Amino acid sequence: MKAIVPSQTPSMDSKLSPVFGRCPYFMLVEIEGGKVVGNTAVPNEAANQQGGAGVAAAQAAHDQGATTLIAGTVGPKAFSALESFGIEVYDSTSGTVQENVDAFLQGKLPKANPGSHAGFLKK
Repeated sequence: MKAIVPSQTPSMDSKLSPVFGRCPYFMLVEIEGGKVVGNTAVPNEAANQQGGAGVAAAQAAHDQGATTLIAGTVGPKAFSALESFGIEVYDSTSGTVQENVDAFLQGKLPKANPGSHAGFLKK
């Protein structure tokens, strides 16, 4: 499986980016048998778009083969796009990309729903 994580710098030791659509980088993390077997930094080409950055970032995640996103804030259109691509979204914690991947592998991150993200209005 491949997980994608919004990152402030191109490193597993980077702090998570607080936003998905306009993050500077994605860390694409390859996981096999419950262990990280590789990672690649991918610049987010949607970061400076005038509009639609979240949907473009969701498309990029899909194009990279991601099946899981670990993030803190995902807007409603991006969340819908991710769902349509079959990408599961998990709520991140504060900390680094590596810390969040470890928490995901340990089953400590909750699966997200639209109301759990700051990009959504909670009713």
